[in-house]
Amino acid sequence: MTTKLHVHRLPISTTDSELQRLFEGVGRVINCDVVTDGTTRMSKAIGFVEMATVQEARRAIDQLNGKELAGRVIQVSEGG
Repeated sequence: MTTKLHVHRLPISTTDSELQRLFEGVGRVINCDVVTDGTTRMSKAIGFVEMATVQEARRAIDQLNGKELAGRVIQVSEGG
């Protein structure tokens, strides 16, 4: 069963592929999406990552919540 994670406080330069690589370091990523403004195409500093299992999602939260990414401390939480 997949689990969706919310990622907040992303650097505005973060791309989908960068976010995916970060989370692939702790588990299998099914889908990854950085939310962008429809007009400016700039990041809204929020992303969603879908992990393959609940265990991998929990591991991602444990290992990545509070981690610094390009000078910003990101927040990772479960949510759907």
